[in-house]
Amino acid sequence: MVMIYGQGTFDNYRAALAAVGLETEVSTDTAVTRRCEGLLLPGGGDIFGGLDRRETAVINAFVARRRPVLGDSFAVVARLQHLTRHRILIHHARNNR
Repeated sequence: MVMIYGQGTFDNYRAALAAVGLETEVSTDTAVTRRCEGLLLPGGGDIFGGLDRRETAVINAFVARRRPVLGDSFAVVARLQHLTRHRILIHHARNNR
């Protein structure tokens, strides 16, 4: 199961992960981290602010368990890199037409 951090439906993320056979749970609850194998941090308008305590706790829970954390924007990945003090591989996908 993959935790999608936030509040809302995130239908596009859920559909993409379901297409590759992954279950998802949308939450901001740190207790959910124990039953999830990965974390998705969606980008959005709030990505330029600082991390709140709950978001930091969720990220730290996944990092401590050496579980994958995926951010879908450069700003999210930069925040992760700063928080964890680890180099993070950034893969930029382009839509080739």
